[in-house]
Amino acid sequence: MNPSGLPWLKSPAMPIYEYACQDCGKRFEELIVRKSDEAEVVCPACKSKQVGRQMSAPAAFGSGGGGGHAHGGGCAPGG
Repeated sequence: MNPSGLPWLKSPAMPIYEYACQDCGKRFEELIVRKSDEAEVVCPACKSKQVGRQMSAPAAFGSGGGGGHAHGGGCAPGG
């Protein structure tokens, strides 16, 4: 089993943060592996280092195995 404890994830989740450029207003996402990586974040549009991390909605994993389907969830036959 992987470290996340979620069998469908092949590797541990990587932190992706949302940023907004203070110069041009562009919103973008960056993968941050080490805390020191944050010092290197630049706007992809204007290359400014004047960026700020934004609040974003957390990713949520549903339960019950419904997978977004309209029928009943679960793995039971007819379910």
